[in-house]
Amino acid sequence: MGRVKWHGAKANGRICSPLAKHIGSQLLLLRQKHQMAMDQVAAGSKLSKTFICQIENGQSCPSAETLWRLSQFFVVPIGYFFRGYPVSIEEIRQPGQ
Repeated sequence: MGRVKWHGAKANGRICSPLAKHIGSQLLLLRQKHQMAMDQVAAGSKLSKTFICQIENGQSCPSAETLWRLSQFFVVPIGYFFRGYPVSIEEIRQPGQ
């Protein structure tokens, strides 16, 4: 099986994968739904505020353990962070690729 190529968007000069951006937007929506500050999420999940910010901005793709911590804190299934993400590679390819 060959490597998958993707052309990520840049956030603060860093290239972000589409998955990292999706997970970040899901975390932001969840935090806003619960009307919580980053500090509260950081303290409750035992992650740093900086790391929470990086995830929300798509600058960091969290590990399974990090997603587990966040899902436990917000009491959502770990799969929440992947909801709406394209299932097949054809769905994430841009036209002309």
